[in-house]
Order: sequence, then C-alpha cells, then structure tokens
Amino acid sequence: IDNPDYKGKWYPPQIDNPDYKGPWAPRKIPNKEFFEPKNPSKNLKPVGAVAVEVWTTNGGIAYDNFYLGGSEVEAKDSAASYYAKKEEEARKAAEKKAQKAAKRAAKGKGWRGLLLKAKKVGQTVLDKALDQPLAAGGTLLVLIVTLLMTRKKKAVVDEDEAEEEDDDEDEEEESEEEEPAPRRGRRRTPKAD
Repeated sequence: IDNPDYKGKWYPPQIDNPDYKGPWAPRKIPNKEFFEPKNPSKNLKPVGAVAVEVWTTNGGIAYDNFYLGGSEVEAKDSAASYYAKKEEEARKAAEKKAQKAAKRAAKGKGWRGLLLKAKKVGQTVLDKALDQPLAAGGTLLVLIVTLLMTRKKKAVVDEDEAEEEDDDEDEEEESEEEEPAPRRGRRRTPKAD
C-alpha cells in the first residue's frame, strides 16, 4: 500500500555551526629540548653484547652473526668471509646428503630392498586402515569373500579333474571293445560319417 505522506529515508536535520573550525587535531607546541643528532654512530660507546628478542609462531629461526658499525665497506668485508664459510658448509652438507642417498639406493637392491619396500607398504596400509577403519574392514571383507569364492571354484575343478583321471584309469583297465562312458559334465555330439 502506498503512503502518500512518505518523503523518503529519514536523516537527522543538519544545522549550521558557526563555531566549526574543521577536523580536530592535537595542539602543537614547541619543544625546547628537541634535537636531531648529526652523526649518531660516532657518539656510541663500545658495545659488548647485542640482545635480540624475536616473537614468532614459526620455530627454527636462528641468528648467528651480527654486525654493528657505521661503515658499509667493513660490513660487506665481514659478510664476505661469513658467506664463504656458509657456502663451504652448504657444499659439505650436499656431499653428505649425496652419500646418504647412494647408501639408501644400495640398500634398496636385492632381497633386502624388497623387504624394506614391503615393510613400508605394510606400514602405509596399516596407517590408512587406522585412519579409515570402516573402509578397511569393507575392503578386507570383499577380499576374503573373493578368495573363498575362487578357492571353491578351484576345488570343484580339481574334483572334476580327479574324477576324469579315475575314469581314464578305469577305461585303460577295461577292454577296448567296450565304448567308454561319456565324461561327467560334458556332452558328446555324434561324429558325422
């Protein structure tokens, strides 16, 4: 239903303020003690230790070298020797890693490697089964039923083969004049003359 008196969304009325001077800002007063040092690094006394407090949620962060000084050239010189040492350590670590990989590859050959792989696969299957027991139980049940069904079929086939062997032995004992009895489960069709 339309309202003839509706004039739109309501807003509070705006009244002019003759004392308004703009957005508020804190008052600025001169500070007689304020100064800017011209070269602060020359006024430092010798530093015996540096303390760093790092707040982080990630572990494994380590600081091992600090340089405190005013000369960029000295800082680069000290960093060069540090990075050379780090590079040497990284090269040795890479060599050691390659040696370990070669040993692992050597272990992975032959029966021992096969047993290690089987152990890993078994552990993986066990972990998956513990994560999803319902799915693991269903899979195991299907596997067992399938194995039992194939086992019964093999047993039936084995019995048929044993009976056929018995029939063959009986036929050899009987005279050749008699026609052998047809084999169980198979029909013979008459041969055309």
